[in-house]
Amino acid sequence: MGRKPFSVKLVLDERRKKSDKEYPVYIRILYDSRKADIFLYEYVDPAMWDAGRIKGKTIYDTYLNNKLQDCIRKVNLIHLELESQNKLIDVKSIKDAFTGKNQIKEPNMLEYFIAYIKNLEDRREHTHGVVQHYHTTLNYLTDFLVSIKKKDILLKDFTIKELQN
Repeated sequence: MGRKPFSVKLVLDERRKKSDKEYPVYIRILYDSRKADIFLYEYVDPAMWDAGRIKGKTIYDTYLNNKLQDCIRKVNLIHLELESQNKLIDVKSIKDAFTGKNQIKEPNMLEYFIAYIKNLEDRREHTHGVVQHYHTTLNYLTDFLVSIKKKDILLKDFTIKELQN
């Protein structure tokens, strides 16, 4: 099964004009023929809007362009993180993660390793012996964590320094 279409872009909502002729800026997430719009709490004059960017050269315009690009980056990172963790990806889960309603949990070493082994077994690309080696390594990892008196460790905290201690 291939990757599903995903895109992120900035749009002005021309249906909700403010009294001073400015329109609200939304980030639009498109995934698998579904869409979600997130209001970014910014308003822009349509005369200054150019396909996802503000044409002006003032300090505020530069700040706003940077803020908008950061929002796009954040949505792309959320999508990649959900994809790498083999979690359900839909526009609602991306929107919830972006708005903070559903924080993406950082993976633990054991959780990741168990999921990786399950993925190997499901794909059936490796022999039983190779998968068995991964199970053996999982046992060693579990024993190591017991020896340092931890149930699990965050993947980002698992470093050479942790191994040497």
